[in-house]
Amino acid sequence: MSKQDSHSFERGTSFQLLETMLLQDGSIFLLSYHVKRLLRSAQQLQFSIKESHVMHSIQSFISQYKNGRWRVRLVADVNGHIDISGSALTMSHTEEAYTVALAKEPIDKHDLFLHYKTTNRTIYEYHIKQFPSAFDVLLWNEQEQLTEFTIGNIVLQIDGVHYTPPRHCGLLAGTYREYLLEQGQLSEKVLYKHHLEQATHMWLLNSVRKWVPVKLDSPDSPAKTF
Repeated sequence: MSKQDSHSFERGTSFQLLETMLLQDGSIFLLSYHVKRLLRSAQQLQFSIKESHVMHSIQSFISQYKNGRWRVRLVADVNGHIDISGSALTMSHTEEAYTVALAKEPIDKHDLFLHYKTTNRTIYEYHIKQFPSAFDVLLWNEQEQLTEFTIGNIVLQIDGVHYTPPRHCGLLAGTYREYLLEQGQLSEKVLYKHHLEQATHMWLLNSVRKWVPVKLDSPDSPAKTF
């Protein structure tokens, strides 16, 4: 795979900032966390985005969807234009674990596209295409540190504690992850591939699906059910 040099961003390059949110009965879950992350990314990447415009756009969208559960996709370009779309959520909560795969090769933890939520998902698409039957793929870096799934953060339960990797391992700081860390429900810990054998439970975590139980399956080892 030829890696894109993304150690620096240039203003005007072809990507947009992205937030994926849960809208339920007229209220967006963790809205303040999503807006804060969007504005922080905009400031760091020199996108001209105003909080007042973001909030007005979101409230206008919400007014059309006051009932039901929706997956909301907000996209903001470098000039501050915002586009919001929604799709009905059909995935239900289940106790049955979804099967995930372990990536075949490491990610570059310094790749900035891993640290910001954007429409450039090349690295994620590369790994998920290698496992078309898997629910998702668990990524890891050059030091064999676990990082994240392609659509959410990872949580391992080890000795009764819920651990998730710190940002410096090379991952997106999810809004639900941030909330749970603040609430004391998660603890940060550098997790290595060998910790998968020590874990009693594993979850994929994001603000739309929340806690999704998963189990690991790979060509090199039998599936481990958590």
